[in-house]
Amino acid sequence: MASQDTLEDRFQHDLETVRTLFHSKLDTMEAYTAQVIDICNEALKSGNIRHPPITHRIKTWESAEGTLWRRQKERIARQHLRTVVQSKGWSWSDWCRILGQEQYEDETGPFRGPREILDALHDFGGLRISLYFPGDVERVASLLSNRLEVINKWRKDQDSDIAQKLEKCIEVLDEPGAAGKAADLVKGEFPGYRATHLIVKLAPTDILRTKKDPWKDIKVEIQIGTLIMHVWSEIEHDMLYKPLASQDQETSREEKQVLDIINGIVMTGEGALRQLETCIERRQDQRIKDKSAFAISHYELGVWIEKYCAELAKPLVSHDWKSLPELYEILKTTGDHQHSKVESIVDEVFQDQDEEVQRDNISLFMLQVLCKRTPEAQPPSLEHYSAGMLGPIAHFWARHFVHSLNMGIYLGVVDRFSYKSDAAKPSITEMLDIVHPQNPRFVSADDADTIISYCHGLLHYQDDPWARVATLLSRTAGVIRTMESGDSHDVLVPGMMIRVLGLKSVTTINSNLENVPEDLEQYWIVGFVSYFLSHRKSPTLSHDLWDQIKLLSTESRSPIEQQFFKSSNWPWHHRDVPDSRAWQLIDPPILALKLLPTISSPTPRGRSDITEGLLSLLFRLHFVRDWDRVEQGYNMAHSLGRASVPIDDKPTRSGRRDIYLAPVGRPRRMSNYAIGYGYEPKISRP
Repeated sequence: MASQDTLEDRFQHDLETVRTLFHSKLDTMEAYTAQVIDICNEALKSGNIRHPPITHRIKTWESAEGTLWRRQKERIARQHLRTVVQSKGWSWSDWCRILGQEQYEDETGPFRGPREILDALHDFGGLRISLYFPGDVERVASLLSNRLEVINKWRKDQDSDIAQKLEKCIEVLDEPGAAGKAADLVKGEFPGYRATHLIVKLAPTDILRTKKDPWKDIKVEIQIGTLIMHVWSEIEHDMLYKPLASQDQETSREEKQVLDIINGIVMTGEGALRQLETCIERRQDQRIKDKSAFAISHYELGVWIEKYCAELAKPLVSHDWKSLPELYEILKTTGDHQHSKVESIVDEVFQDQDEEVQRDNISLFMLQVLCKRTPEAQPPSLEHYSAGMLGPIAHFWARHFVHSLNMGIYLGVVDRFSYKSDAAKPSITEMLDIVHPQNPRFVSADDADTIISYCHGLLHYQDDPWARVATLLSRTAGVIRTMESGDSHDVLVPGMMIRVLGLKSVTTINSNLENVPEDLEQYWIVGFVSYFLSHRKSPTLSHDLWDQIKLLSTESRSPIEQQFFKSSNWPWHHRDVPDSRAWQLIDPPILALKLLPTISSPTPRGRSDITEGLLSLLFRLHFVRDWDRVEQGYNMAHSLGRASVPIDDKPTRSGRRDIYLAPVGRPRRMSNYAIGYGYEPKISRP
């Protein structure tokens, strides 16, 4: 008894150390689990698997402590059983297989220290993948095995007191048919529950270099089963097993009877799901014969494509699907998701392609066909403008540039875009001014020409096929991505454009998106100025400002990159000056694909503000009545925050003061710039 007390005391002491380690790893485990979820979602998407959202949880210490006590008891019971089995000259490995304990063959004896205890908590972070159909369980396990490092895999019945059952096995080892009796003792009481469990780690290629050390020993458990199985698991595990195990009690006879009824329902439900799966497959086979039908989901689209390729004796190679949901939404937007049209596009794919068509490239090839079928939209001709203005042409190319970035983000290929390192580029404010849907503006002919050359070059000289498709969809098929409830004439400008365009016009641009402009570090000031204006009447403002500056100025990336510029809905005739609140920053809205209406070609007006820099951008995000406070907040942040730009580059408002001395609503504007007939924009040619 003293020995047992000593063992428990030592384990309790080790748990205190484990608790400290546990709490220190909570944030790391949350981040790690989030990345595993992203990879699982990608894998399920690539396999065209329908499923509800993946759920996850990070264990609390109370739950983890209970789990570790149970596993300690199981290890001790397993050690007792192993000793008896081996004393009879039997193979421990064979008995583990008989008892369904193969994955625990080496987990015998009490834990030897805190590190081993923490390592045994393989379900510290857990994911649950619920599926509609039993037939998808093994498919999903296979998909995940291709993306994650699988440490262990097993089929599991419901939780039960394994330690107690292992001890009972010892009692039957001397009886005839001991192996069968022991196996019956260990197996679950209710055979209805079955789920596949994986213990996984991220593949080394999915771990950032800076995360390799803190993430090297982390594991996550993934449960894969049908929705019905997971409901049964919740009932049995959370409502009965955990509470009883924590009190060293057993399930009552009455509880077992009720659980047996639920078990029968579960088994019946699993059978019904298999039958439903067969019925759906039959219905899909019938719809495949209807060439006038429209695909109702990307799942059905995938079935149509796969079956038709097989009919052509050109079956798709067994790779994962890529961008199938995006392909479906684009075809739906253009009206080409009808069965006959889908097959027509596939026919053209095989006519055009010399390389092998696979699941991971057919979406790209079909989008290429879609773009090829419609001639590229052309900018307005200079001949239509007596003044020979370049503004409408700059407006045309700039809008398509923005649409291309949005489509690149949607297709997940924006990082594949290439940028000519020797190309002059406009500033972020110049681009925002020229694409404004109600009031497009530019300063000079040279500025317009820079916009034309830069955007034209980006849209025409992409080498990557996915990037090329992203730049073509708006100019050929007319597909754009904008707000679900918004006007398709509006332009939603992605904030990630700050990674491409700087705060000032420059003559060169980095060709790699990782080499972002140096002035990217300034964008935290945008958030600070908004905070400064919204709290200007707060009595605690002076106490909070420094904390806010420190908080925002230490961010490595500006939140603007995750936001969008949306043109302000404030009526233009109520605005005090054209630059006042032209744009607003919004969090990512619900976006949808729409057909691009004919791009009108308004004549852009001359721009009032000729300064460049962050202050110029801030003026476009706030009303002119607030500009003095905007500048005050800007100066405060710039002087107290991190010094990210030389003091000589600090923009000023001196030029703006000279321009805006006119009465409110009647700002003095620079004249429009006109170019004579015969002017050729300086577009580089291949």
